[in-house]
Amino acid sequence: MLSFQFTPLQWGIALLAAYTIGLSKTGFAGVGLVGIYLMTEIMPARESTGVILPMVVFADVWVIRSFYKEARWPLIRSFLPWAMIGIVVGYLLFARIPENRFRAVVGAIILLLVAGQYLRRWLMPTPKPGPPPAAAGIGLGLVGGINTMIANSAGPFMAMYLLLDPSLGKWEFVGTNAMMFLIINASKLPLSYSLGVITPQSLLFNLYLLPAIVAGIATGRFILERISQRVFEEILLLFCLFASIRLLWS
Repeated sequence: MLSFQFTPLQWGIALLAAYTIGLSKTGFAGVGLVGIYLMTEIMPARESTGVILPMVVFADVWVIRSFYKEARWPLIRSFLPWAMIGIVVGYLLFARIPENRFRAVVGAIILLLVAGQYLRRWLMPTPKPGPPPAAAGIGLGLVGGINTMIANSAGPFMAMYLLLDPSLGKWEFVGTNAMMFLIINASKLPLSYSLGVITPQSLLFNLYLLPAIVAGIATGRFILERISQRVFEEILLLFCLFASIRLLWS
């Protein structure tokens, strides 16, 4: 599947992609799409999904080591079953759906979600306490599950879901997000292997990129320790906005 006859520039792109994936796992959803895009610059898009998936599983495990106590399980239970159904749907559609068209639809959905979040803040400056509505878990879970199977980019959907809970702090966001995606991404490993996008050669390639992932996680944690909850949420929304534009543009 993969050739290690990469140029120095291509290796640099791969390492930068791994770094951004690590950074995204500390709560900056959307920036991970930069890594996904960069990988498609040095290999075919569908093959890149098999390279990226083990990387995000490793990043999830690394983050969970520090933040597993912060995970909010009620939020996970409201989102996860629907995401798993979406993964099965995405698996069935993997070879049938035109990737570029799918990305455009996903980008438009994320853009609407970001706009809706800003509208919600404007209409309701002081949000009502309580968990996200059940419909949000169903809708965002299904679409996020499909998207993560086809394009490894469900981060913005999970981010928008967690932002609906006003009581969720930035550290709880990171812990909940990492635990959710560890379960989701680990469940995709056998499916991706059966599709032929994960191979022994791709896993060997992953090993070279692990230090860059750890560096990205360390950078994200450094930033989180120095910004407020409000700034964190604004950065998160901006990254989601960037993700939507990037998907629409592609």
